Amino acid sequence: MRTRVRFFVGLIVVITSMASACGGPHILSGYGSSIGVTGQCCRAQPHNGVDFAGGFRDPVLAAAGGRVVRAGTMGPQCGVGVSIRHAFGLNTVYCHFSTVSVEPGATVKRGQPIGTIGVSGDYGGVTHVHLMLGSNGEYDPMKYMLGCYEPGVEYPTEKIILTYPVVCRNR
Repeated sequence: MRTRVRFFVGLIVVITSMASACGGPHILSGYGSSIGVTGQCCRAQPHNGVDFAGGFRDPVLAAAGGRVVRAGTMGPQCGVGVSIRHAFGLNTVYCHFSTVSVEPGATVKRGQPIGTIGVSGDYGGVTHVHLMLGSNGEYDPMKYMLGCYEPGVEYPTEKIILTYPVVCRNR
């Protein structure tokens, strides 16, 4: 298994080729990569989000507080998912859910469960969460990440915080 460490704004991200028990974020495909977990080698567009490894029906938590814009079926590529509009002016969009636990119009807090990981849409045979920033993934989510979510910690509202499937160990 190959492991690389990259440094982003206030966040150390461990990128591994497969999930392990070390507790770091497991990124399957980064933003802008030409090969996503679908295995499509020659996409007309670069990958518009970040794919985080996760287990089937594991909970997904909101990366920042906001209002739910969409919840449920989001189209053939995304499958079942959730879109949240945040006070800092951008949406986070989560794809490939099994279940959704929020309704459009609802207000959510950072760290609140919004659904569970599934195999909906073009998930490529690997259970994961596809996280986009912007309505169509116009922004690299990793550039807005501050760190790992910990209950009870106050975070700036204009940043998103890594939530499940990331397990935080030793901030």
